[in-house]
Amino acid sequence: MKLIIYADESGTHEGSDFSLLAGWITYENVWNEIIPAWQAVLDKYKVEYFHFSEFAAASRVKRHPERELEESYEKNALRHLSLLELDSFYSDCATLLTNPRLQFEVAILNKKEFCKGKAKPIYPPEVYEKNPEIYLVENFIERCAGRILQVWGTAYESVTFIFDNRHNPEWEKMIKDVITEYAKWNWPIKPVQFKNKKEALPIQAADMLAYRGNQISRNVVNDLVLTKPSILDSIIAKRVHCPDGWESRVEPYAKGFQIKYT
Repeated sequence: MKLIIYADESGTHEGSDFSLLAGWITYENVWNEIIPAWQAVLDKYKVEYFHFSEFAAASRVKRHPERELEESYEKNALRHLSLLELDSFYSDCATLLTNPRLQFEVAILNKKEFCKGKAKPIYPPEVYEKNPEIYLVENFIERCAGRILQVWGTAYESVTFIFDNRHNPEWEKMIKDVITEYAKWNWPIKPVQFKNKKEALPIQAADMLAYRGNQISRNVVNDLVLTKPSILDSIIAKRVHCPDGWESRVEPYAKGFQIKYT
């Protein structure tokens, strides 16, 4: 049985407070069930892909029709959907991720705190000698390895990482170098692949996790509490293997849902 990890990043661009790498893990045969189901959702709403930033932009426009449209909105793949349809589309996609055979991992880099460096360390001392994005990649791969060991033990033939294709040679080399180091320890890891969201539909699911994880990371530092968690929020709260700096808990519904940044 082959394990495949589809991964995407969020916030690695300049100006973001947090950088994240997030991915979903399961056997290839499980993906072969999920992929046509995901495509069926796309077909239902007559869209080519789910991209969280476009979903968020379309939702803002539908909720605030009085605001002036940004020029980029003309290219938004979800602009034809009503607010009700947008919410339903999001829910239908997220529902597929409740599959108990799916696991996920998230690595988070707090850029502001990282830049304070050793003066106020929140990461191991040796981390500050590295490029911060290298640390992010290493932490993600390490977390995936730990999750695989915890859930599947050695009951798999190989592991393949498939990342969203950013068309960034430096980013790709960084990932390849980290994975090569893990392969040296006889981990049955296959060469990493880079594909876009249309070529590999599960990367759209990774996009959901990475983008939402970034939103949560930004919200919790401001002590914001979500009172009506979405399906994806509930998945994160119940099954998250907390990244550095996260403490997750689910309070009674009346009190709301909170992920507290520590």
